[in-house]
Amino acid sequence: MVKKNFSLIEVVISLVILGVILSGMLYIFGHGLNWSRKIKEEKDILLLTKETLEFYSLWQNLVNLTGSDPPANGTYSLSSVTLGNTNYQRTLIINNGPSSGIKRIIVTVTGPTETKNTITFVSKIQ
Repeated sequence: MVKKNFSLIEVVISLVILGVILSGMLYIFGHGLNWSRKIKEEKDILLLTKETLEFYSLWQNLVNLTGSDPPANGTYSLSSVTLGNTNYQRTLIINNGPSSGIKRIIVTVTGPTETKNTITFVSKIQ
């Protein structure tokens, strides 16, 4: 009975094929991790933007922030927020709106790699 062994060429070719397959899998997993981090950051920024807009869409909260009624126009740095191990900076810009008694507010939330600006209008309800 003749026993056939693998030749050196066959072993090298199979190792090359295995290496190509494994490197492709590692590439896909690495990008998947980066994408999941980016999506988490975008989700956190949207959540913080929504919370900030909800809080400052009340006229009295704008008055408390600026110290005047009607709220003074300007750029206000809000407290930073840490979610998980990530720090986010928040900025609020107050401008005059399209008519008197209406203010335009722009909330900017900045994370390590992403920034989101959101605009809304606030009016004093009497």
